[in-house]
Amino acid sequence: MVHTYLSKAPGVNLEVLTFGFKGKEARRKDTEDGEAEVEEERAGGRVSSAQFWDRGPMTSDASFKAIAEVAEQKKQAAADTQVRKRQAAVKEMERSAKYAKLAEGARKKVEHQARNHVKLAKLVKEELVGMLKAMGETPATSAKKADMEALVQQLFVDAGTVTFTVYTDDQCTELPPRNSVVTLDDTVSCNETPDSSISDLVCSADKITYTNHPNTADCSASPIANELPVGVCTYFPGPVSTWKLIDASTYTCYSGEGDSEATPSPTADSEATPSSSAGGSFEYAIYLDSECTQLGGIGSDMPPWTFDTEVCNSWAGGVGDNSMKISSCSSTCICFTQTAGNRDCSATPNQNVKEACLDTCVEDAQGTFVSMLSFNGCSEALTVSDAEYSCATTGMASDSPSGQGNVRLHVIFQRMLRGTHRKRCGVLLCDNWHGKRLSKWASTYARVFPFSISTLLNILAPTIPFPAR
Repeated sequence: MVHTYLSKAPGVNLEVLTFGFKGKEARRKDTEDGEAEVEEERAGGRVSSAQFWDRGPMTSDASFKAIAEVAEQKKQAAADTQVRKRQAAVKEMERSAKYAKLAEGARKKVEHQARNHVKLAKLVKEELVGMLKAMGETPATSAKKADMEALVQQLFVDAGTVTFTVYTDDQCTELPPRNSVVTLDDTVSCNETPDSSISDLVCSADKITYTNHPNTADCSASPIANELPVGVCTYFPGPVSTWKLIDASTYTCYSGEGDSEATPSPTADSEATPSSSAGGSFEYAIYLDSECTQLGGIGSDMPPWTFDTEVCNSWAGGVGDNSMKISSCSSTCICFTQTAGNRDCSATPNQNVKEACLDTCVEDAQGTFVSMLSFNGCSEALTVSDAEYSCATTGMASDSPSGQGNVRLHVIFQRMLRGTHRKRCGVLLCDNWHGKRLSKWASTYARVFPFSISTLLNILAPTIPFPAR
């Protein structure tokens, strides 16, 4: 017997559902057909037997809610992942910027030290050239003087020379048949070249300027002012067009004098600022050893002190009350008056003029050593150019009267090899000696002095008289 009903279940289209009773054989056949269908489903990996016979409702509100929650969780997880990626990217950018700043600071420090190295070599070379000129021409000295001049040029080839190459094309790739390389010395008043002479050579950070005198060997006629940037293929007009180029990787002529940029601090992660009318600050410390590693004096009570360049600075340290005030500054040095036993910089008793420079360790008259660790410039009123700067010290070890007497050239080099050098005072020697740490300059000395220093001493020491100091 068979009954037929119309189903009105919610969400289900009307359909005819037929139920009835079947005979035994019909029921057996239906069972076999059902089992075969189940096996087919299982073989395809879709559902198990239990899942096939008991699937349950698939469109209930609870199912939709569960699906929505899972989707929301996945969406939130994806958003969190994106946030973490953005945060990691920001941190990486900040880290890269920090490393870039450190690298830039280190680069500026190296450039600054290299300029000081070249400046020192130029000062020594100028001193030797001046001594040779002061000797005059005599039968006893002429031969040895020629040897000395040749050796000085060899020793200091990197100290004040610039080389440029002449090309015949605007890409600076094609050389002329001859005279393609020209080397100039900025300590020579007139440089002779194959087809001209050059005077007034000035080396700057990114260019050289000079006066060219065509078709003359003594810089006496037809002056033409020229400028040649470093690392730039530059056109020069003439009967034959040429291009000139200075290789930036080998440019060492510039010493840093007259530089308008600020001198970088010794610390790699900081940059100095140019001097201004507002002044600046500097770090100053007193040490017990010539390498400036063992703090003493004010440094025994606290870390190196930060002082103002424009005011009277005072402190109470291990050596009692002291005060100091700057009188003049260069790009790397300060000249100051120190008053012992008094916090008033205007008190006249126990005053000494001292000097401190970046990257130096200088002995003072008290047997201690002073060093300036950082410096960001003085006011315009106190700042002078490096060429004009001088400091008439009275409180340094070099001002001791024990230095009286005749000074010979080998003493200069003995002091220089120990890590000290002197600032130039005219052509002859002066008393203003300044300590320099040789350990930082070993590579520079190896480059500037490629020959044995004893060779130079054997030639120079017996022949050049020095006036009493």
